[in-house]
Amino acid sequence: MGAVGIDGGGDTTGDGAMSPLDVQDMGLTADASLVCTDLVRLGAVPTSGHRSVAGQARAMAVNVAKNRDWIGQTYRRGAYFQALVDQHPEWVTATRIGEGLYQDMTLHPELVKGLSHHLMLPSPCFDLDPESVNDGVRGQIEAYQQEGVITKVLWVEGGIRKTHIEVGHLPTIKVVEV
Repeated sequence: MGAVGIDGGGDTTGDGAMSPLDVQDMGLTADASLVCTDLVRLGAVPTSGHRSVAGQARAMAVNVAKNRDWIGQTYRRGAYFQALVDQHPEWVTATRIGEGLYQDMTLHPELVKGLSHHLMLPSPCFDLDPESVNDGVRGQIEAYQQEGVITKVLWVEGGIRKTHIEVGHLPTIKVVEV
């Protein structure tokens, strides 16, 4: 197992993949935590929740190393960071890309605001290892979507297979005494 990830959760492997996280350590909203816990019970493996700015830069860099256009294909507010990557063809490793992105993110925090829901604390979103999404997990995700609990699911981001889940609010159950 590798070193602790710079986003404060999970261990990174040599290839930049994240190892499983404990749901309680993911910095999620209460509702997202409950949904994630339910999916974990069915076999899902969470890989990301809340991210620091450094963690966001690293997560983006791992994907950019696989697809140079990934930021532009993934983030509505990512044009600046895609242009930055385009201006630096010498950035070829995830480590170097992450360093460059992080440096600019710290210099221009106004561009980071609203970039990703992962940056919110608590975070309403989390990622799952796509290999862990079995039929039961997929069925529960679909049920939560039908109920309006899960508001967005991305199975692919920038041409790379992912499982990104955004959670709204669980329905409030009202108890009426008779």
